[in-house]
Amino acid sequence: TVFAEMNLYRNLVFKTQFGVDFSHTTGFGQSFPSYAPNLGEGTASRSSTDGMNLQWTNTLNYRFDIDNVHDFNFLLGHEWQDYHYERFSVGTRGQTNDKLTDISTGTRATSWDSVSSSDYARVSFFGRAEYNYADRYYAEVSVRTDGSSRFGRNNRWGVFGAVGFMWNLRNENFMAGTRDWLTMGQVAFSSGTSGNSEIPNYEHLALVGGGSDYIGDAGVAPIQPGNENLTWENTWTTNLAFHLGFWSRLNVDLEFYNKKTTDMLMSVPLSYSQSNGYGYQWSNVGAMVNRGVELNVNATVLQ
Repeated sequence: TVFAEMNLYRNLVFKTQFGVDFSHTTGFGQSFPSYAPNLGEGTASRSSTDGMNLQWTNTLNYRFDIDNVHDFNFLLGHEWQDYHYERFSVGTRGQTNDKLTDISTGTRATSWDSVSSSDYARVSFFGRAEYNYADRYYAEVSVRTDGSSRFGRNNRWGVFGAVGFMWNLRNENFMAGTRDWLTMGQVAFSSGTSGNSEIPNYEHLALVGGGSDYIGDAGVAPIQPGNENLTWENTWTTNLAFHLGFWSRLNVDLEFYNKKTTDMLMSVPLSYSQSNGYGYQWSNVGAMVNRGVELNVNATVLQ
């Protein structure tokens, strides 16, 4: 990962960051014909896998304050991701010499697999605004839009946003008498949406694939039904939290949350007659609600 920062004007900072994650894996396996359970026939296999993820992020950040009381922070950003994956493997059988146990010395291929190209791309634009008044009142608003190649052309983009507020009551003047024992006192509220696109590549497309061999003849056949109506899964989360600290030794975090997920991405089982023999289809189905209370207490008993 490499990055560069430029201070364009006072507190106006531009940052660009580029990252590459590349992996290459090869494998070779063999079983000798002299090994008794093989009955005089050896086996050999080779495989190769390559994956590369590219990510480029650009942000423009501007921060300033007014009279050391009002603090503002604005951020605009753009992110791009491109992922490529390919692999193959082949296995043969029929080798008769321990010193010539390779895939090329076999008499027949017994297994093979190939993914010539599996690609995924995502483009995002986002912005955030933060406000802080005298280290007592905080507000934040954010919005982003994401486009994913895993969805069809008409449903590729999703828009998500969030708002958050925090009251640092410990810094209020009327709390001055408690600061020797109250080391933290915050009330926070947030509500916002986020998106999920974690499904296999190309599921929105109806595809054909190889491997449908018949009595030695190679063939292709339909392998998935596709669904051009696939779109982003959306989660709306609302939190109300209280963060309290006492004597720099005891911390209590109490949080109430409500999370609703809609347009859930699921591989839905279907009857073979209904799905033309596929037995499934990826769809946006159903909704789920999680709500509850979280309590976290930690203390430094001895110091």
